[in-house]
Amino acid sequence: MRTCISTAANLSPRHQQRKRSVSRLLQPSLRLPRSQYRSVANLRPRGLEVPQPTRRTTRRRRSGRDVLCRLQLSGIKPRDIKVIYSTDADEVRQVLSTMEGPFGFDLEWNIYGPPSSRRAALVQVCDRKTVLLVHVARMWGESGKERKGFAFPDALKEFIEDDSKIKLGVNIGGDATKLKKDFDHSPRGILDLNSIRLRHDPETIAQRRLVSLQQLVGSYLDCYLPKDSDIRCSRWHERLSDQQLEYAANDVYSSLMVAHAIHSLADLSLEEAHADLRSLVDSPLARNVVSRQAPPAAVDAEYASPREAALAALSPRRLELFGYFSDSTLSLGDIHAKMNETGSMKPLSVVWTLLSTYAELRTKGVEDGFDVSRLRDFALAVEEDWSPRFLAEHGALVSELRRVAPAQSKASG
Repeated sequence: MRTCISTAANLSPRHQQRKRSVSRLLQPSLRLPRSQYRSVANLRPRGLEVPQPTRRTTRRRRSGRDVLCRLQLSGIKPRDIKVIYSTDADEVRQVLSTMEGPFGFDLEWNIYGPPSSRRAALVQVCDRKTVLLVHVARMWGESGKERKGFAFPDALKEFIEDDSKIKLGVNIGGDATKLKKDFDHSPRGILDLNSIRLRHDPETIAQRRLVSLQQLVGSYLDCYLPKDSDIRCSRWHERLSDQQLEYAANDVYSSLMVAHAIHSLADLSLEEAHADLRSLVDSPLARNVVSRQAPPAAVDAEYASPREAALAALSPRRLELFGYFSDSTLSLGDIHAKMNETGSMKPLSVVWTLLSTYAELRTKGVEDGFDVSRLRDFALAVEEDWSPRFLAEHGALVSELRRVAPAQSKASG
């Protein structure tokens, strides 16, 4: 997602210091393959700048370099990464067919200029071994002789709308909105890195505050991701400089590396990590994160089921709570601990909000799948704390759950 607001002020002093690099994520020896329509043989990506070692370590006392080493042992070798810049639809199709998910995903576009030049200009896609930079603002026509301008290759559109292709990024919901607005595409299979962080490592930075890619890279990779405003806010629809290509490649690849780092800290194998991403894509937690970035209904309402539309209409707080409630491994105490960020929230408040959420979904006819037996048990667990106000609002519903839930339990058993 494009922004011209510097995030350096939010970094720790360790990450603000741009010391001499001692290692690089995208190695300086890496050369981009020669494009069919533009020579980029002299481009050498600078990569991420890694500060000198300090005493500070991550929460689990594993340095960023330890994480990188573990990733390399899992088959990720930065020296083998190919970076491909393309303005040819056939080339894009061929490269995408060789890539394996999960994928890093990002967009670049002009902040300034006439509306015709502010459409998404560059699409970045990467897997563990390939970074593909598709300059949709300068695509060649089918004749191969003239430029169409701001044209999406069919293969890229299919990739974006394929929900089996999991695409990772920060503020990726904003990118989805941009693609819908500019090209009427319907991105699917998108997942914000903050969703992965909130599931596996919620205490590292902040439990619910969405953080930037630069901060995630600093926290999990022990690297500094340059965000030069002159490059970030440059003209992306014109011929790109080496610095712009370096910026774009580093941005998208670091997103994928952050995801691998979080899964590495969680001790997940590659197969387990893939399964985790798939479960997250369809979870209320992930939709909640995306909802804070852009109105998902504006992007997906035409294609969403009534249930998905109803969940998307919930407030972020209720959607987050619903996500925890849907996880049968979490007890009421576990859910209360996750939601009680201020230290003043009572378990009754959790139950109250769950009952309100259930009532709201029921009015829309999409309460199927809501475990009413579990909801009843939660309500009875805080029976001593029921207040007159609680009974006035939810007394009838609790009485109904007492009658309905046991019958449902017998039917399901």
